[in-house]
Amino acid sequence: MDTKRIPVGMTPEALEIFSKKLSSILEKRDTSLAFLCYNVGVPTSTLHDLIRVGTGVGKKSIHYLEAVCEYLGTDLESMIKTNPVNEKAKIIYSNLEDIKGRSIKKIPENIEGLKRQCREISSERLKIHLNNSNVKEKEVLFKDIESDTEKSHDEFFSFIAGDLDYARCNLKTFFDREEISPLVEKKKLLRVGEDLSSEDIDDFMKEVTNVCMGGIKKMFENEALFVSTSLPLVMRKKDAVFIDYDEGLEEVRVVHDMWNVTVNGVKITCELSFEVYNPQRFYSAISRKKVKDDSLKDEVIMFV
Repeated sequence: MDTKRIPVGMTPEALEIFSKKLSSILEKRDTSLAFLCYNVGVPTSTLHDLIRVGTGVGKKSIHYLEAVCEYLGTDLESMIKTNPVNEKAKIIYSNLEDIKGRSIKKIPENIEGLKRQCREISSERLKIHLNNSNVKEKEVLFKDIESDTEKSHDEFFSFIAGDLDYARCNLKTFFDREEISPLVEKKKLLRVGEDLSSEDIDDFMKEVTNVCMGGIKKMFENEALFVSTSLPLVMRKKDAVFIDYDEGLEEVRVVHDMWNVTVNGVKITCELSFEVYNPQRFYSAISRKKVKDDSLKDEVIMFV
């Protein structure tokens, strides 16, 4: 397939052939359409309308079919080939020059939208978790971990990784144990004479990271994809290099964001990154409308 051409649709005849071949493949693999959607990360209802009902394939929905092909180890052209050739079965392409200023420009817009939504969701979840409406977030424009050498030995971070199948999501929350202590004391409700331990502070920050990641995870699970996450860990800030991604790897694209969350004047720095292994599926997922996160209504988080 010409890499300079972008698929933007297919003819009804091509979709009919695609649907029959897909049904045959699923039958041979003893796999359901729902299971396929689950693994590919495509909404079941959307793919059902395309395959079963024959809804027209446009610039947006064609990416769902591309994702299906990639999962099955094939491509769009192979899925519509017949012998003899059906001249009416065609993939509709657009040259890069034709979509310049439209689809290409939407990618950075969608990425910025993803970053903004991640910040907003994490802040909203923290307001509920901490029972505090005075939670504010602000983007960090420049990352400079070594800028404050005097505090480097006192700063730590909590870390959680999430697996989207086509990308890995990493969230770190940097904190100073002494500065964060007032928030922990208020949350833990210490008894008279009871001291706050480093373990108490670390557990508190693990919960904070888990709460923030929970919102981000929910965004993608609304797209019919289960997101598995690791348990939160706490490490020294200077040891972050041991888990950071390798920016030199050409096959991995990285979407990165960093922002500060302040709670009653206490600062927590959040660093979020997506290590993207399948850009096509990732960009397709973030371009679709996200469902509002209502999961907090029924969520109960215990502080131990």
